[in-house]
Amino acid sequence: MLQPVDQWIDSIRQHWHASRPQAESRLTLHGTQPAPRMVADPRLEQALLNLFNNAANACQRAIDLSIAWSASGLTIEIHDCGPGFPPEVLARGGLSSFPTHQQGSGIGLILTRSAIEQLGGKLTLSNPSQGGALARIELPQVT
Repeated sequence: MLQPVDQWIDSIRQHWHASRPQAESRLTLHGTQPAPRMVADPRLEQALLNLFNNAANACQRAIDLSIAWSASGLTIEIHDCGPGFPPEVLARGGLSSFPTHQQGSGIGLILTRSAIEQLGGKLTLSNPSQGGALARIELPQVT
């Protein structure tokens, strides 16, 4: 089903907040209006929910979500205020199971990366100089 990007991300946030009412997020949108329409793929939704949960597990404050679109594609960034990704995760790019928190198995990042790549996208993990962890998803052009 085609859905405007801004409405799509907001519905995912609402779904996530319903399952984690104590979690907070701030959303910033970048792009011309009206927002382009995209196919709401359940694999991408699950990947985002996983990244939202990872960020919320790492940080007791609000996580920052940034969505940008242009003719060349869609970029989604999830930034938390936690300790950042462990060096082992950054070295492997999230390609092997290494838990990022005590309750985790580490398989979530592998599944997330796989889902994004199946959609023609790219997942980049980093620890920005201002702190926290940043997961950046780049997807090809949306309609």
